[in-house]
Amino acid sequence: MDYLNFTFDEDGINKLSEHSLSKDWPITYVLIKNSDLYVGETFRAASRFKTHLKEENKKYKGGTLKVITGQDFNVSAALLFENKLVEYLRADEMFNVTTKNSTNHNFHNKTNYERKFEIIWDKFLEEGLAKNTLLQLKNLDIFKYSPYKSLTDEQEFIANEIAKKIQNSKPNEKNIFLINGGPGTGKSVLASYLAKELSNNDIKKVGLVIAMKPLRATFKKVFRKIKALKSSQVIGPNDVAKDIYDVLIVDEAHRLKKRFKLSSPGEYVAFDKTNLKLNLDPDATQLDWMVKQTNNLILFFDEFQSVRPSDISPKSIKIISTDSYELSSQMRIENSNEYVSFVHDIFFNTLRDAYSIGDYKLNLYEDFDEFVETHYKNEQEFGLSRMIAGYSWKWNSKQDENKYDILLGSHKLRWNSQSSKNWVYSDNAANEVGCIHTIQGYDLNFTNLIIGNDITYNFSTETVEINKENYEDPNGKTKDLTELKRYIINIYKTLMTRGIKGTNIYIVDDNFRNYFKNSLNLIVNQEGINQI
Repeated sequence: MDYLNFTFDEDGINKLSEHSLSKDWPITYVLIKNSDLYVGETFRAASRFKTHLKEENKKYKGGTLKVITGQDFNVSAALLFENKLVEYLRADEMFNVTTKNSTNHNFHNKTNYERKFEIIWDKFLEEGLAKNTLLQLKNLDIFKYSPYKSLTDEQEFIANEIAKKIQNSKPNEKNIFLINGGPGTGKSVLASYLAKELSNNDIKKVGLVIAMKPLRATFKKVFRKIKALKSSQVIGPNDVAKDIYDVLIVDEAHRLKKRFKLSSPGEYVAFDKTNLKLNLDPDATQLDWMVKQTNNLILFFDEFQSVRPSDISPKSIKIISTDSYELSSQMRIENSNEYVSFVHDIFFNTLRDAYSIGDYKLNLYEDFDEFVETHYKNEQEFGLSRMIAGYSWKWNSKQDENKYDILLGSHKLRWNSQSSKNWVYSDNAANEVGCIHTIQGYDLNFTNLIIGNDITYNFSTETVEINKENYEDPNGKTKDLTELKRYIINIYKTLMTRGIKGTNIYIVDDNFRNYFKNSLNLIVNQEGINQI
C-alpha cells in the first residue's frame, strides 16, 4: 500500500506524474487546505488533478495532496477508500468535507481492503488529521444515522426514483411511497439521506417523523450537526398538525398509532385534539394525519416490528401506497444475511437444513453470571454492548427507584432509566436492561438478550407458543391470542437483530432454551462444518 504526500500545485502534480502508479491506475486522493477537505478517486491522476487545479477545486491550490494506491489496487478498492474516508472524516468533524455522497457496493476481496483502510486511518491519526479511532467513530450516532453515509445501489435507486417522482408530480397529486425493509436494511440511513437531499432540492418544507421519543432525540442531535438540516425538522406524529408539508418522511412507520390501548390518559387527550384540529373523525389514526398534511408521504416500514395493539395495522399502511419499494441488503449484521433468516425461521417453525452466519458471534449462555460477565467484557472492548430483554418482568422500579425488576443468577437488575430520552447512549445504560421501546431502531455492537418466560416451545406439537400470563407490558396486552403471539414474536425478532458484531442470549424457559440449543446445530461455517 502506497501512501504519498505532495503539495497541490503544478510542482506537486509533476512529482506525482513521476510515480509508476500515477498513469492509468486507480487511486484514492485527499485534498486539504485549512479547514476544508475533499476526497476523490480516479485512474487518470495527472489530468484529473489539472482539472481540479484550474476548475473544480482550485480553492485547494497550495494545500496538501495525499494519494493512496498500490500494486493490488483496483477501481472498487479506490471507491471503497473514498466512501470510507468521506463517512469517517465527516463523523470525526475535524474538517469541512466537501465531497458529496457516493455509492457502496460489494466486490471480490472487499474484507481485505477494509483491513488495509484501518492502516490508512492510523496514518491520519498519527498526522493529526483525525482525532477519533475508527471504533470510537462507529459508536457515534452522528456516524450511524448520518445522511452522508455511502448508499448501496439499492438505496440510491430508491432515492433517485422518489426524488424524480416528486419533482415531476402535478399540483395536488398524491404520492405515498412505501419502503419495506427488514432489520438492518438501512431504512433510517435512507430516511436521513432523503431528508437532506429533498431539503437541498428547492423543496421548502421537509419533515422527518419519528414516532419513538428516544430515537427522535437521537435524530435531532444528528440533524443539529448537519449544515443542510435543522433539528426542528425532526418531529413527532402530533407535530404534523401544526403545518402543511411539501414532504413528510416517516421512519419506523409501523409504530404510528391508532386510538387504542394508548399509554396514558394524556395521550388520548392529545390524540383527540389533533383529530379535531385536522377536522378528522374521532377514530382517525396518526397515519391519517400524515396523509392529510402532505401530498408527498414517504413511509419506511417493517410489518414484523409492530409490537403493540396501539400500532397501526400493516394492512392499513400497505393499502394506501401509490409506489412500493423493497430494501433487502443487510447493512447492520456484519457479513451475515443468513443470521436474519435464522432469527425469522426459529420463531416461525420454518428452519431449514443449514445456515452460514460467517464471523457473526451467536452464543447461548446457560449461566447468567457468565452472560453478564461477557456483556461487560464486550462493553469495555467495543462499547455499545447492552443488556436487553423481552417484556416478561414487571417494572417495579418505575414506581420505586430503589426496587429491582429482574432477579437472575446473583444479579439484581433494573429496567432502563425513565429519565433518559436517549437510553442507548446514556451514562448508566451498560448497568441497566433495555426494553423494546427504548432499543427499537438502534444499532448495538453486541446485543445481550434475555428471553423471558413469556415464550416457550411445545415439543409435542413442534410449535413456538406464548405464556400470556408472563407478558408484563400493560399497554401491549390483548385478548386476541393470535395477535399477542405476533407482538411477542416481533419483539424478540427485533431484539435479536440489534447487534452488529454479535448476539449473546440467555433463555429463562427450559423448553425454549432446549429448542434454541438444538437449532444452533444448524449453523455452519462456509465449509459446512458446525461452528457453534
